[in-house]
Amino acid sequence: MKKSILCRLLIIGLFSAQLSACNKDDIEHTRNPKYDNKEVVLTKDSALAEFAKILSKATFHREDVRTFLRDQGALVLQSSDHEGTTLFSSLKDSTIADESLRDILVDYSSEEYVSAIESTVPRLRLFIPHLSESGISAKVMDCNNKHIPIAAITNDKSSLYVDGAIQADLPADSVPDFLFIAVTDGLSTHNFSPRAHTGLTAEQVGAKAVAAYSASHGECQRDNLYFDPAAPDIVKQNVHEYIGFIEIDPLCYSTTFFNNSEPHIIKSQSTFKGSEPTPSELNATMWSQGSYHLIFKFLSPTADGVTTEKHLLLAPYDVWNFNYSVDYKHSTWFKDKSFTYSINPNRFTKKRLFVDPSIVELPSWHNSNKKPTHMRVDIYAASKEPGHQEERKHMGTVVIDYHDPIIQSQDGNLYDVKFYNTGNITLGICVK
Repeated sequence: MKKSILCRLLIIGLFSAQLSACNKDDIEHTRNPKYDNKEVVLTKDSALAEFAKILSKATFHREDVRTFLRDQGALVLQSSDHEGTTLFSSLKDSTIADESLRDILVDYSSEEYVSAIESTVPRLRLFIPHLSESGISAKVMDCNNKHIPIAAITNDKSSLYVDGAIQADLPADSVPDFLFIAVTDGLSTHNFSPRAHTGLTAEQVGAKAVAAYSASHGECQRDNLYFDPAAPDIVKQNVHEYIGFIEIDPLCYSTTFFNNSEPHIIKSQSTFKGSEPTPSELNATMWSQGSYHLIFKFLSPTADGVTTEKHLLLAPYDVWNFNYSVDYKHSTWFKDKSFTYSINPNRFTKKRLFVDPSIVELPSWHNSNKKPTHMRVDIYAASKEPGHQEERKHMGTVVIDYHDPIIQSQDGNLYDVKFYNTGNITLGICVK
């Protein structure tokens, strides 16, 4: 027993001596040989990762750098010029202890790396996110804490770095519940979420829809879609409209429509030790199995009262960003690093689900001699408990008029399609 205690004391003493020796390095740091004399070729994502790695060394070893970033973050909260005050290009010449921020980063890497990052991501931003729900902002940053992670934010993930080493890769739709410094090229400093993207590409909306929009200058698009000017009495048989995408209000989970149905949340919190879970592992842990079942019931006056039903199965992660909150604890000598994920339906945000063209195809507008006018679509959520009949809950109705535009406007290479909304579900029409 005494030997065990003596061994522990010896280990702690050696560790303390090592920390003491490192204190000098915190001030008199040296260049990292890894970065010297290298030809630097970076993609946007790798540039963000390298910048986060370099900055994490500077923030780990220098309290004055942490203090500078905290003070800049506090200014952002007070300023209306949020973008300008967080651009690296506007901060890099700021002086910290007689050195510019850029020179400090060069000192922890190389001139070649910093130059390559600047040219690859010219509008690189660094900021401390303001997460009002968690009470996290620059105002509460503790500059004595050298373990504050630097997060390289891309469309696919958030990679956390401390002292040049990666600590974790978090799913793109997770929001950490701890303070961090973000490095990104395209995220808002306020909402910490991707900028809204509502337009569709020509491939998504369909080449035939784009051609009809261009030929008609936005007017009478379906006439241009279904009829050739050279044969105005013959309906084209190779044109098919379908529900191209849907968006479902997250309130549907906790209110009327999907409440108590499968799948549902089975764990509101879960801790993973050693390594972070993949998105599929996380969803499998927090959610029960199963799919939501939507039914689209079409009725057109030209169909002589005949209805057509189409069915769509979808998972919760198809239509919602869960925005998991994450509590990260770094590893020590005595325990592994851990990641505690929490899920709260109040934090869900909707996302667009693109639907396969073959699943929810609209009935033909021209299946009788009657002139097409409009089409009614009733949408139901269906559920079936074992031993019980299927139950349908009406989620709303939309009416598609034959003379509605499919494409409403064009912005560069993107096309804004007409939205139909039930109050709970938003959908758009595409063409194949």
